[in-house]
Amino acid sequence: MKILLSTNYYNLTIPVSWEGKYEYYVNESTGYGYFLDVYHVSSRQEESGGWLFTIGLVPQSDGVPEYPSAKYLGELTAYRINSFYVYAIFPTDVQFSTSTAEEYQAMYEDIDDILNTIHQCGEAVFTRAIETEPVIPQEEFESYTLHIDNPELFIYDAPGYDANIVGKITDQKSYTIVEEYVEEEDDYITYTWGKLKSGAGWINLYDAISY
Repeated sequence: MKILLSTNYYNLTIPVSWEGKYEYYVNESTGYGYFLDVYHVSSRQEESGGWLFTIGLVPQSDGVPEYPSAKYLGELTAYRINSFYVYAIFPTDVQFSTSTAEEYQAMYEDIDDILNTIHQCGEAVFTRAIETEPVIPQEEFESYTLHIDNPELFIYDAPGYDANIVGKITDQKSYTIVEEYVEEEDDYITYTWGKLKSGAGWINLYDAISY
């Protein structure tokens, strides 16, 4: 026997051994996501917290979230509502008392199996994760033409001053940049590098126009 826990967007199956030992709450906020919080009743009654896990639906428009302890589960699209990243979020501190520890920990060990039972319901579509983090589509870079003002601009085989110098631009003409790379230094200085269409290498874009 299993217990079916249903939400507006997905269902998941709870072990029958959890019956009477757990409770859950749903928090939904327009634009901020949809969160299912699951608690261990005995630990919660003893004011020890009792939080077991949360399933969070985070709007993709907010970007990839950062949680202290979490597992990426996949993506869910709710028709006419939003597209979400789905995460399981876990406590990072003790959520049980001495008297409730054994039962809490036994339930905690079931969580991965529970998360594997998530399936869509209604008009929602759930796609289970293959990667450990969301794969964010990269915007296609639009190449552009840059006029070189520097009469002696070094070309490197990689974006960085510590790369090998493989050439020099001296004609102060226009060159096509097909890719950019931003290099961040420890002292918060950033350098933007441009890749030449010719394949000759990389140039520092600031050096190209300032000398």
